[in-house]
Amino acid sequence: ALVYFGTARLSLLLVFQPEGIAAIWPPSGIFLSAVLLSRQELRPYIVGLLFVTDLFVEMLTGTPFIVSILYALTPAGEAALSVWLLLRFVGDPITFRRVRDVFGFLSLSVIFSNAFMALVAAAASGLLPETSFWSSWKWWAASDGIGNLLVTPFILSWAALLKTGFGSLNPKRIVEGTALLLLLFLSYFITFIHLPRNDHF
Repeated sequence: ALVYFGTARLSLLLVFQPEGIAAIWPPSGIFLSAVLLSRQELRPYIVGLLFVTDLFVEMLTGTPFIVSILYALTPAGEAALSVWLLLRFVGDPITFRRVRDVFGFLSLSVIFSNAFMALVAAAASGLLPETSFWSSWKWWAASDGIGNLLVTPFILSWAALLKTGFGSLNPKRIVEGTALLLLLFLSYFITFIHLPRNDHF
C-alpha cells in the first residue's frame, strides 16, 4: 500500500489532461502484482486495502468524493477481473515462461480488463468539467494498460527470481534483460516525450 501510494502520488505529477489521468499509470501494475502474489484467502483484503489507498490518493488531488470513489473502483476492478481471468484461463503461477502466459496476460490483463473497467472511470470523468467520455476512456485504458505491461512482468519475474534464487542466472539472460530494458526506456522516450504538447491521443 505504501509503494502504491508513493508511486501514485508521483505519477499524478505527470497529469496534463483535464480528466486528471497520467500518461502512464504504473500503480496499476503494482496493484495487479500485489493481488497475484498474495495467497488466495488474502486477495479480497489486498484489493480492499489498495482501493482505500487509491481513494485517498485521488482525494488528495482535490477530486470530488463521488468521482474519487469511481476512480478508485477502476484499478480495483481491473486487478480483480484480471486475476480472475488469468487464473481461470491461464493458470497459476503466471511466470511468463510459457507463450500461453504471455498472450493470456496481454489479451486479458493489458487489453480486455483495462478497456472494460475504463468505462467506469470514463463515466466518472463525465462528472468533471471540460471532459469527454471517449477521450477519458482512451486515456484510462491506455495508461493503465501500459502500467500493467511495464510493471507487472517485472515484479512477477523479480518475485520468481527471489523464490528460485540467483544461481540459475546466466550471462545470456543478463545481456538479454539489459537490452530489453534499454529498448523499453528508448521506446518510452520516443513515444511519450511529446504527449504533454499534443492535444490528440
